[in-house]
Amino acid sequence: MTGGLLDQEGLRSGVANTEAEKDECFALRYRVYVEDFGCEIPSADHRRRIDRTEDDDSATQFYVRRGDQVIGTMRVHHGAASAFPQAFREACELERFLADTSPEQMMSIGRLAIEKQERGGAAIVPLFQECFRWMRRDHPDTRLAFILAIEEPRLIALYRLLKFEPIHPDKRIRVDVGVCVPMFARLGPRDGR
Repeated sequence: MTGGLLDQEGLRSGVANTEAEKDECFALRYRVYVEDFGCEIPSADHRRRIDRTEDDDSATQFYVRRGDQVIGTMRVHHGAASAFPQAFREACELERFLADTSPEQMMSIGRLAIEKQERGGAAIVPLFQECFRWMRRDHPDTRLAFILAIEEPRLIALYRLLKFEPIHPDKRIRVDVGVCVPMFARLGPRDGR
């Protein structure tokens, strides 16, 4: 770990717009999920050492860099830009939220990965800041955010600080990266004000 949560010196965040930038994000995900956590991800390209799934085709990839190296990434689907992956819809019970929030006002965060030596440090802060800047700029009517949080107490505590709460207190699901807790956060008034 380098520095604390407030030590963001030398960190730059952004949206992965080019294929090269996206591949850097997919390579980090591979290092984190396959090499560090030992996940058996059927869609991973072991020859190229990248974790890219068909869900990435309709998502926005965010990154944070220290110098030239991508040290953090997350994948975001926004209902105003594309459909949510069916597995995600089911895991987060999106249908139960449709009574007061349209899919165009929802986003999902997934495949969040932080380089091993950066975990517990500041990398996650500019990653979320970039994501929420993008959301406020491109999708200002967003009212709900969902995340599948790997069941790890420190991560769950961090997401709770960001105002995420479990969909159900005891709900856990198994996905290709491990056991996760589906969580959601209300981002603004539901009546659009």
